[in-house]
Amino acid sequence: MSQPTPSVATGPDRFELDLRPDPPPATHTSPPALNDVAERPAGQRNPSPAGVTTLEHPKPGSGQPSRHVLAPTNDLIDRMWTSSRESDVIDDWTVQEMDTESSVVARRVFIGTVLTVVIAILVAAAWFVTGRGDATVDATVAQIDQASELLAETLVEAEPVILEFSSGGLLDRETAIASATALDAAARTLFGHASNLPASEEWSDLRSATVSLSDRSIATARLLSRTTSYAATIEVMFNRPAYPLTADDAEIADLAEMTAIWVSRFIATSSSLPDVNALDAHHQEIDALAATLPDWQSRYLDALRSGDVEAAGAAVSDLEDAILTLESGLSENVRSIAEELADQQSALLSDLPS
Repeated sequence: MSQPTPSVATGPDRFELDLRPDPPPATHTSPPALNDVAERPAGQRNPSPAGVTTLEHPKPGSGQPSRHVLAPTNDLIDRMWTSSRESDVIDDWTVQEMDTESSVVARRVFIGTVLTVVIAILVAAAWFVTGRGDATVDATVAQIDQASELLAETLVEAEPVILEFSSGGLLDRETAIASATALDAAARTLFGHASNLPASEEWSDLRSATVSLSDRSIATARLLSRTTSYAATIEVMFNRPAYPLTADDAEIADLAEMTAIWVSRFIATSSSLPDVNALDAHHQEIDALAATLPDWQSRYLDALRSGDVEAAGAAVSDLEDAILTLESGLSENVRSIAEELADQQSALLSDLPS
């Protein structure tokens, strides 16, 4: 005899035991057709993540049987789901390539190599600064001594040129220019070695003294060179043609051409003379003469064409007197410059280290 099997009777909100006997076994019948399935009542929700419900523990009441109470939380879950979807940062995620073990090892080896090279460079630089610094300074001091000796030699070699200036003339322009060039080069070499000395207080005195000697020597070479160029240029300017007091028409034509060339060349050269402070006054006198030459040219040629010997002689005499005055003034200025050069030479030789 079959025992009664408990069954569950369900309702919308109840859970009870049914102690009735089991029904007789059902006979096998064909499954119902799909269209025979009962339709879900209207208003019942489809199962979905938003339709999850919670099962509360039974809360028995007095005088009532125990039951489970199902509390629907669909609306609350819907609101939570919507809120989380609006601020979900997962949507912004992108696939990133993960480092493999080989790439990590290669990167570590590269970084280690770079650090090793940098450390080696720093160590080498520190060794050079500390270990080679003294040797570099000693070499610079030795170069300064050699440059000072060379400068002293060029100062001595310039003495004949200075003596020639003392006579008020310039006999050998090439020797004077070569002497000035050698003196300038020796002074600049000394200056270059002095600039290699450390800027520390220990070497400041030697540096200052050497730079001062270089600057003074360069100034001496400049004065020697420009005076030589000035005197040589004046010599060319004063190299004028001979001006006769009488001439026929053919000779007057030739004299007119030669005079025009000499006057134009004199005027052009006077504006390009080297600047020498001791010769500024003389330069102004040269400019004054250049300004009068066009009138002198007309006066002389007119006297020749008219056969006025006396007027032609007066014109030639005026030109000769002006040029002789300028030559005499130049000789005096050159002698003054020679004295200045001799003083500079003596002071430099005495200040150079022995």
